[in-house]
Amino acid sequence: MGVVGVDPDEPPAAFTGEECHDHAGDRQGDNYTVQENILENAETLDAMAETFEETDGGLPERLIAALHAGNEAGGDKRGEQAAALYAAKPEGGYDGENDRWVDVRVDDHERPIEELERVFKIYDVTLLEREAPDETRELTGETATAVQSALADLGFYEGEPSAEFDGAARVANSAVRTELGPGRSTFARPRPIGRSTFARPRPTGTMSIEPDTVADLIEENLPDAVASVTAPRIHNDEDEDAHFAAVVVSPAFEGESLVDQHQRVYDAVGDHMTRSVHALEIKTYTPEAYAEHGDGSLAADLREAGLFPVDGA
Repeated sequence: MGVVGVDPDEPPAAFTGEECHDHAGDRQGDNYTVQENILENAETLDAMAETFEETDGGLPERLIAALHAGNEAGGDKRGEQAAALYAAKPEGGYDGENDRWVDVRVDDHERPIEELERVFKIYDVTLLEREAPDETRELTGETATAVQSALADLGFYEGEPSAEFDGAARVANSAVRTELGPGRSTFARPRPIGRSTFARPRPTGTMSIEPDTVADLIEENLPDAVASVTAPRIHNDEDEDAHFAAVVVSPAFEGESLVDQHQRVYDAVGDHMTRSVHALEIKTYTPEAYAEHGDGSLAADLREAGLFPVDGA
């Protein structure tokens, strides 16, 4: 479901076909349209439209509020899994390089709208360019302490986190925007709630970690794992941030979702995911699944580890 902003000079429009699954429909108002199908009820659409109109704040906040309202009114018949927020404006992206003013998403989560709101708030305080507000207020209390703690964990702030957001904290907060350049995704991988999604600046000029080291980390920290890691992509001589590709086989994956399997691999690599690794493409298998679907390149290592089926290829 979604509320979609439209051109203020043109009336909003939407079309709901007869073959859409119930409940399906759309609503229009001043400069917006709401549409969806496979809903629990018509009240879902009404709640989204009303909330979008009545909520104060910026466009992203109104959109998220509308998503919450629609979900609480009934939502999707199939339940919850994913949510996304996209807003475009001319040169609204980082440093004016594109029109993607807001582009955040959650692909698989038990409470996707809540997680989307959490991720957006981090994006808002790090990379989002907003018009200067007419009124401002000091960052104080628990919020100030939490922000300073996050900045300290990232190495940007050396003071003791407190309820007062001092000058050093302001400098550290600005440094986050300075250090993160265009193309440095702050949300490169799924993380559990409560874990920082800031990206730590990486050294340039040389690959700061080797593929074999990444494979060793996975095998050391994931039970009975056999891993192969390659670096199929390297940017250039000035910024050799590697895009690693990992194939990981472990009986620990049995019965787990693909997201949980990949999270196990990310956890095994640990802090290197925010310091040394630009991106990590992952394929995970149980030994049985690898015997049926894998390319066979790890067969010898799996047999040596006693993990490969006797009749495997």
